[in-house]
Amino acid sequence: MVFETQSEPYLQLKETLRQKNIKTQSLNEETLPQIINGVEVSVLNPPAWNVMQRKVQNPSDLNNSSLVMKLRFKNVSVLLAGDIGNEAEGWMLRKGYPLRADIIKVPHHGSSSSSSPLFLEKVKPAYAILSVGERNIGKLPHPEVLKRYKQLGSRILRTDRHGAITVVTDGKEIDVKTFLKGEL
Repeated sequence: MVFETQSEPYLQLKETLRQKNIKTQSLNEETLPQIINGVEVSVLNPPAWNVMQRKVQNPSDLNNSSLVMKLRFKNVSVLLAGDIGNEAEGWMLRKGYPLRADIIKVPHHGSSSSSSPLFLEKVKPAYAILSVGERNIGKLPHPEVLKRYKQLGSRILRTDRHGAITVVTDGKEIDVKTFLKGEL
């Protein structure tokens, strides 16, 4: 983690982990890819900031320090894009990371500050999965972001309309099931 927050839930989590003697590990772009039961897990974000960069960075901008992982099982790939915004998307584009993925967990709940056209052009997801509440304060996802995914031909799945979304793959085919019956 690039930044630690002093929020009460975070401090409670840290204390619980300490009490239960659970080891934690910080992940960043320099974390070596792992293969777990045939699934390759690569960390693309956050950057591996040095101590001076951490001091210069704005601690309130935790979203662009979100963990971004790419999972690959045989021919199917998933991009778990956390809460990143345009800044982190641009950084990963400049690094030349292989962003192409069949499925994306849409960054930042579909906020207008994420899912930039250049980023989406590199990802080109067949499925775009949005984690968003039914009556959220930010009125997410932003219509312009939805339009970008539709223009790419992505099938959009939303937790506010579809409930829990389950994705199963054998590494060739992708099977998507939703808890609520909604248009897929």
